[in-house]
Amino acid sequence: LINFVNFAARQVFVPLIPLLRDHLQVTDAELGSLQTFLLVVLAVGSIPFGFFADRFSRKAIIAIGILFWSLATFAGGLTSSFRFFLIARAVVGLGEAAYAPAAQSMISGAFPQERRAAAQAIFASGMLLGGAAGQALGGIIGPRYGWQEALFIVAFAGIVPGIA
Repeated sequence: LINFVNFAARQVFVPLIPLLRDHLQVTDAELGSLQTFLLVVLAVGSIPFGFFADRFSRKAIIAIGILFWSLATFAGGLTSSFRFFLIARAVVGLGEAAYAPAAQSMISGAFPQERRAAAQAIFASGMLLGGAAGQALGGIIGPRYGWQEALFIVAFAGIVPGIA
């Protein structure tokens, strides 16, 4: 479920691009840099967070990651500047970088070897289904209620498990 929300938060903004272009008055190249920046921060940040997940509480690292990406997604909905939105998307990537290695490690440790592949498959399904749901949500909510509301919905969906 958490991985579902993770990828929904990452992908919700894709169908919001036309609305963001108008609101932030930016080019397509600048909008493309939002996802690029998120992914670079996620890729680079995963390495140190993997190190931390091997040495500290994986549950705490996961909770911190979820709260980071959720609060950053919410903050992105409050912005009227491209620079602030870019920073918010980078913090989403940072939160996801904390979550991913710790969650995969926790799954591996929680299941016996003969059930790990099935557990990882369910985890991976959450990615794909969450990404699809995030794009659908953005495409439905954004044009009707505004791009900000789409971000607020996925932000709140992450805050609940982040504090649980």
